[in-house]
Amino acid sequence: MAVALQIPPRLARYAGGQRSFDLAADSLAGLLDRLCQIHADVRSRLLDDQGRLYPYLAVIHNQQQLNSDELIQLSLCDGDRVEIVTLASGG
Repeated sequence: MAVALQIPPRLARYAGGQRSFDLAADSLAGLLDRLCQIHADVRSRLLDDQGRLYPYLAVIHNQQQLNSDELIQLSLCDGDRVEIVTLASGG
């Protein structure tokens, strides 16, 4: 099953400059694990020591932003689109 994944430009430099991927996965955890297997340098910039997504990153699944509770349970289907975005901060 192929899922389209897009990562932010600042992470792409750790993925050989690539921002878009078609990866086989049936869950968000599996998708991120697969990305990190292919591009190991992405892991420390994407996930904390407990394997959780850093809080300054958000996940958009099929054009809907997910909250942190939904990330744990997210199942993926063939053709799904997942985008990881950097949240803006400031005053």
